[in-house]
Amino acid sequence: MGNVKLSDVNAGVRLLKRVIDKVDVNKDGAIRSTDIKKWSDGMRHGADSYTSEQGAVLGAVSASMNVATRNGGRAIDNVKAAADALKERIKKADADGDGKLSADEQKRVKGPEKGVLNFVIAYKGKTLADVDLPTTHEPSRPQFKWSGTPADVAQSLLASSSSRGNDNFWPDSAEPSRYVVNEAEASEMLTALAPLYQSRQKAVLKELCRRSNDPGFGCVSPNNAAKAVLEERARELGLDLEFGQPRAPRYSI
Repeated sequence: MGNVKLSDVNAGVRLLKRVIDKVDVNKDGAIRSTDIKKWSDGMRHGADSYTSEQGAVLGAVSASMNVATRNGGRAIDNVKAAADALKERIKKADADGDGKLSADEQKRVKGPEKGVLNFVIAYKGKTLADVDLPTTHEPSRPQFKWSGTPADVAQSLLASSSSRGNDNFWPDSAEPSRYVVNEAEASEMLTALAPLYQSRQKAVLKELCRRSNDPGFGCVSPNNAAKAVLEERARELGLDLEFGQPRAPRYSI
């Protein structure tokens, strides 16, 4: 096990952050467990296992994603910030301050930091072209369906209008734990509702408001501008609704 220069750690994490930008398989602005699974499944190209380099890049991205999950969520910028934080922790292992990690110092690197260090070592001197990257695709949102109960229609509105990039997810969950609604998304929802009878619109807005005041899984959290748009439409329909803005529900193992 040779020495690892701290400059190599810096270069390796710069490359890792470029990889993170490319791992958002469905291009929703965040790294999910489903992204990692699709990437890893395709990476083997029919083989039974990964190469050591493939394992190293999967481990580093997963380590960064897991740290980001505990510190603000899996948006790409958060995952890259987590990679930077892990880099700084790795560099602290240079106990003698000589600008490199000896074999003994490397052995003291544990946890998610070890995943990133393994990537640094495996991809030293390499470029993004040397990484087996996933094929990405633009996500397609389902069409809005007005049929069903008010709860059904509210869920269809969220699925068709809310961008997954700013929603929150629990690990391995395909559905958001919290739908974060911005002004444009709220306006899109109201446009979709407009052709329905006013009684129907009222019932759906009441359901959306109920979910905004329920902090559990699947809650709805409009930002200030979206809240104003939704409440204004409610007043136009003769309703007195106050939309909540719940935090993302906590995930318990």
